[in-house]
Amino acid sequence: FADQHLLYHLLLIPFLSLGLPPIWGVKLATAFFAWLAILALYFVLRYLNLRGAFWWTGLALINAPFILRLNLAKANALALAVFILACLALIKKRHFLLFILAFTAVWLHASWPNILVVTLLYIFSSMIWETIQNLIYEKKKKSIYYILSTIYSLLLTKENIKLLTASLGGLAAGLVFNPYFPKNLAFYRYQIFEIALKGYGK
Repeated sequence: FADQHLLYHLLLIPFLSLGLPPIWGVKLATAFFAWLAILALYFVLRYLNLRGAFWWTGLALINAPFILRLNLAKANALALAVFILACLALIKKRHFLLFILAFTAVWLHASWPNILVVTLLYIFSSMIWETIQNLIYEKKKKSIYYILSTIYSLLLTKENIKLLTASLGGLAAGLVFNPYFPKNLAFYRYQIFEIALKGYGK
């Protein structure tokens, strides 16, 4: 056994210590965590200077499936907040913050591999964009070797290596520095490959 929502269960303790019936403590925590996720979304949109951040956030609030998932007495809302903030840390290249959020994600929810996925997508998309820019603005003739060398050099930049290290390092630390280690490794292997991937394919 491994508690994949360990941090969520620890964060429930203050709400269950208010003297209220346990069900009301959980309901209060669920509402609070849902608003944290909404505030994280709004904060990130504002921080990135996206026009209409308030209205985009409001649009999320009228999406029934989204609100349904946030209102479940599970770690979904907190996991979403951490993921959104991790995306911001990635875009702004805040390596230590990305490390901390990746670590937190492992203790919070089984969706933590998404942080690695979005890190790789960010690195590859940035590489493709910069390659296109170089091909457009460079005046000299472009050979296949030139294009491949450009892609390679942009892919293995110092910044990309730092981002990948922060993401992988945080996830690895969350797995290893865990009270359920090493049983959690077998648990996540089954959770990710046998249930999420194979089960979804069926």
